[in-house]
Amino acid sequence: MHEAHEAGLRGVRAAGAVRAVQVHVVGHVLVERNRERAPVQRPVEEELWTAEAAERDGALARALAAPLDPEALFTASVTALVAGLLGPGS
Repeated sequence: MHEAHEAGLRGVRAAGAVRAVQVHVVGHVLVERNRERAPVQRPVEEELWTAEAAERDGALARALAAPLDPEALFTASVTALVAGLLGPGS
């Protein structure tokens, strides 16, 4: 809430921003815990992401087949979320 106010948000818009970030953080934690506890899946992600599956976009297929970096993904997604909540020029 304090950060929303610091960013100039008030009222319903501030509440929406706070809730969006809360849900994003909780969802990220739940997905991470699930990935840690889940049994090994077959086929593994590396086998799922072929150039054909990625519509012949080899770079996309290789990037999706690479190991997930949860911290980098979280940082990128929360940065995009907050920028979107603050609006243009944020």
